Amino acid sequence: DYIRYYYSGALELVALMLEYLDHTGDAEFAREMLAPFAAEVVGFYDQHYPRDPQGKLRIEPSQSLETWQKANNPLPPIAGLRFVLPKLLALPAESVGGQARDDWARLVGELPELPMMKSAEGGEILAGAAEILQEARNSENPELYAVFPYRLFGVGKPDLEMARRTFQHRRVKGSRGWQQDDTQAALLGLARTAQELIAQRFAQKDPGNRFPEFWG
Repeated sequence: DYIRYYYSGALELVALMLEYLDHTGDAEFAREMLAPFAAEVVGFYDQHYPRDPQGKLRIEPSQSLETWQKANNPLPPIAGLRFVLPKLLALPAESVGGQARDDWARLVGELPELPMMKSAEGGEILAGAAEILQEARNSENPELYAVFPYRLFGVGKPDLEMARRTFQHRRVKGSRGWQQDDTQAALLGLARTAQELIAQRFAQKDPGNRFPEFWG
């Protein structure tokens, strides 16, 4: 159940490959590895899921990470596609075939909006999915994937205060093992919070693991 419809790790890898390209400028890597791999990953989302009556992609059946195991239009894959597609479309023509570029451009117009909700105080925040159909089963904050690993929100980008408000209302708080609060705080410009969380991370160790950064 924890990974039944959990495919979005492939989009994380595309994002990582794009980051690598940004740092290296490796045209051969872009042509021989990134573009073909991205075409398959994006093609999966394009072909695997239906469209709603408005012609927008409907990611269903699905889940939002391992936490919301029954959910429709979860934030992580929507954010992932919104993050990687413009970068893929910006690749030079010699790296990407015309059909892939046409498919990517079409899919951009078919993406649903990022799911949103109201906080307890009434302000708008990001949501883990457009529809959550089951209680939480794990301890993740899927809504913050729009900050990291998909850097749609952060310092110097639109809606920073909304993203910070989302962070403040996150359901699970912590800084150990795989948790991302410290990274997300830094990207949101919350310097003191990031400082405190990083100090917490280095002050903890799981006695069951040999390496300090491994956890549970």
